Amino acid sequence: MRDLACAGPDDAAASVLPIGRPLTDRRTFVLDAFLQPVPPGTVGELYVSGAGLARGYWDRPALTAERFVACPFAAGERMYRTGDLVRWTDDGELLFVGRADAQVKVRGFRVELGEVEAALSAHPAVSQAVVVAREDVPGERRLIGYVVPDGHMDGSSVRTYLAESLPDYMVPAAVLTLDELPLTRNGKVDRAALPAPDFAAKVTERAPRTDAEAVLCELFAEVLGMERVGADDSFFELGGDSIMSMQVASRARGAGLFFTAEDVFRQRTPARLAAVAGRGEEAGSAGDRRAGSLLADLGEEDAERLRERVPGMVDVWPLSPLQEGLLFHATFDERGPDVYASQRMLALDGPLDVDRLRVSWEALLARHAVLRGSFHQRESGETVQVIASYVEPRWREADLTGLASDAVPGELARLADAERMERFDLADAPLLRLLLIRLGAERYRQVVTVHHALVDGWSTDVVFAELSEVYAAGGEASALAPVTSYTEYLAWLSRQDKDAAREAWRAELDGVAEPTLVAPGGVGTQAVPEPVSFELSGELTSAVAELARSQGVTVNTVVQGAWALVLARLVGRTDVVFGATVASRPAELPGVESAVGLFLNTLPVRVSLAAEQPVAGMLTDLRDRQVALMARQHMGLREIRQLVGAGAEFDTLVVYENLPRTPAVREGVDPRGTGSAGSLSVRTVGDPQDRGHYPMALIVMPDERLRGHLVCRPDVVDRARGSRWWPR
Repeated sequence: MRDLACAGPDDAAASVLPIGRPLTDRRTFVLDAFLQPVPPGTVGELYVSGAGLARGYWDRPALTAERFVACPFAAGERMYRTGDLVRWTDDGELLFVGRADAQVKVRGFRVELGEVEAALSAHPAVSQAVVVAREDVPGERRLIGYVVPDGHMDGSSVRTYLAESLPDYMVPAAVLTLDELPLTRNGKVDRAALPAPDFAAKVTERAPRTDAEAVLCELFAEVLGMERVGADDSFFELGGDSIMSMQVASRARGAGLFFTAEDVFRQRTPARLAAVAGRGEEAGSAGDRRAGSLLADLGEEDAERLRERVPGMVDVWPLSPLQEGLLFHATFDERGPDVYASQRMLALDGPLDVDRLRVSWEALLARHAVLRGSFHQRESGETVQVIASYVEPRWREADLTGLASDAVPGELARLADAERMERFDLADAPLLRLLLIRLGAERYRQVVTVHHALVDGWSTDVVFAELSEVYAAGGEASALAPVTSYTEYLAWLSRQDKDAAREAWRAELDGVAEPTLVAPGGVGTQAVPEPVSFELSGELTSAVAELARSQGVTVNTVVQGAWALVLARLVGRTDVVFGATVASRPAELPGVESAVGLFLNTLPVRVSLAAEQPVAGMLTDLRDRQVALMARQHMGLREIRQLVGAGAEFDTLVVYENLPRTPAVREGVDPRGTGSAGSLSVRTVGDPQDRGHYPMALIVMPDERLRGHLVCRPDVVDRARGSRWWPR
């Protein structure tokens, strides 16, 4: 038997260390981050399997789960993740490059310095190479390469060479040439002695000639952490990268200049970007957005007060009618639970790049201005939503891999409940929290908690669909279709005929003299609503559908009619009013189906019951009255109550969650967008966790069987009593 003992390679990647071929009955794989084989010459991580593979680490289940993973190339087998970075030669030998744990995070991406050093060393004019992650400006970490050339060479040409084989986020912001690498007494590279790059030396003196150039020069300097940038300076020569380019594109929108991160890559300088940028607003929506904004109407003192509260303020919007109502109840009892904190859960199964996921969320916050909104009062007392140019996602992580399998569901539920019970500060954006929970190897759950005053369920599905696409694109949102701003909807609201709406609602509720309340007298401190879940039998579901078809009404109308019958018994009246949510996405707004915001309204539904009228007649009458009111569903509930009086007051709600199917909250989403095996599965799990302030709310979800929840506030309707009312 012959033994060979080898030390690790020197810090400088002057060469690589050959480690031979696998032994008999052993198999080795060189894989990328998605467990896909890499071609010869490409650096990947070494995995081994076959005879002699250990079962795991003694009494260390978390480490075992991390290192001993399922082998995608042999059913039922496992393989060991060594942590070694290697590459195949053309003749089938393995070359050791470095360690995967020598990783850094740069602008949200995990980068293996050894892989970048290996790419640098492959340049024919490079003798030695070292790559470090520097943070010379707080919060701005950049990759910097240092090479000892074998003859004359230019650092910028090396960056061009690297861009041909590495993703852009792995290309160093600068490559410095040195006569020799500084060494410690032990002969190691003295990384602390490596010089900092002088990006400022590359700045030209060409001043901007137009307002657009001036804005972009200022934005370049802000994002790059520099004092100034000239109009002809290259963003990437000054240290920019792909994530910074997204920041430039996002912040430029707040200044009325529209382009994509891809445009930053193509145009590079403020002058060239200014020449291609769209002005004012996206085409076809400039007037709408201005009409939906209050920014131009603010007085100087008002604007200054709001800027003090929201640094980086780029816009101020009025509230939609439902936002007004939700905010009233959300702030009614600031010590109680936040009843309008809405929660969904995503299952992420497969190879997940956590940093890419976080960057993808950042891109969505940059894309949708409404997600950067917070709520503040003007000097007049009017509440407005203030939009910031940039916000960081509220990101948390938890790891449950150390728990026994039977303890995981309970702890997962506890963590989700804790997230939902934590109140949002409505003046501090973003009003969205993200909790990523690791359950095991390639098994994650992400708990998404957002305030309902920002988005509805439809919008949440849109965001999840876009999250999938952005993640597949490496965290880049520029390929998505242009977004329709929530301001366009607010502007649409301002154009509606309010006089006609007032007349329609006055006629609809004429003759209702008293409120319809199951909890007369109201309550004080709000309690957390408790859901009672139900599911109708297949037979009953079919009967409901057949009744709807036979009468030419929707299942939603049947549900509302059934609730009216229950409510009539509860309050002892035959003329009842309850609330219902309606989707308010006007078809005349281009792109409204994929817009994000609160496109809902809660409106009164009146049902007059008569002993001589059959149920079929009641349903068709209900349908006809609601169709007649469709063009008037934009009016706010507060204004209707002021107009009609007590007859428009109610304390029960019906929600029919018939959300459109979105294409991208789906399984089998490959992180690289190739659709190959080993892909990441992204899907929603469980039901949305929505509550509200109403003592009773019936939430119905169409499915193979109609199901849902009867949500009751226990301070007015106890669970036992509520359970007797749910559909059977």
